[in-house]
Amino acid sequence: MRKILLAALAVVALAPALLLLSCSSRPVTQPPPSVQPLPAESLARQMYLLTSKENPRLAWNECLARTAAVRANYLVSINSFSHRDAATGKNPVYDKIRECVDFRVAGENLTRGSDDPKELYRALMDSPSHRGNIMDPGFEMVGIGCCGDCCVQLFVGF
Repeated sequence: MRKILLAALAVVALAPALLLLSCSSRPVTQPPPSVQPLPAESLARQMYLLTSKENPRLAWNECLARTAAVRANYLVSINSFSHRDAATGKNPVYDKIRECVDFRVAGENLTRGSDDPKELYRALMDSPSHRGNIMDPGFEMVGIGCCGDCCVQLFVGF
C-alpha cells in the first residue's frame, strides 16, 4: 500500500487571502504504464460519492469545489502539504471560502499520495480528525478539488 499523507483542520471563520492559480489535472508523479490516473475533476467527484455515502447530509457546492481545486493546485505548485502558510502561519483558504458562502464554521481535509479515490477516502476515514470533519453534523456543504495526487476537501456549516 502506498503512503498517503493526511492533514485536517476545522476552525471558526478566519483567514487571509488565497493566491489564485489555474488548476491543472496533470499528475504530480507518473503512474505505472498500465494505470491511467483519473482526471482531477473525476477524482474529486469520486471522492464526493464516497463522502456522501458516509454522510448524506453533505451537499456538493460547486464554488467550494473550484476553491478546493485551486488550493490543491497551489499546494502542488509550491510543493507543500500544510494547512498553514509558511510566511503567515495562517490558513489562507477561509477568505476564499467566504467568497463562496457566508459560513459559521469551516473545515479542511488534505490528502496526498494516491490517485485512487478509494485509497484516499479510506485513509481519511481511518484518521479520527479527518473522519470527524467528514461526519461532523455541523457541516452541511462540501467541495472537493484535486490536482495530481493531492485532494482538498472544504466543508462549511451555517
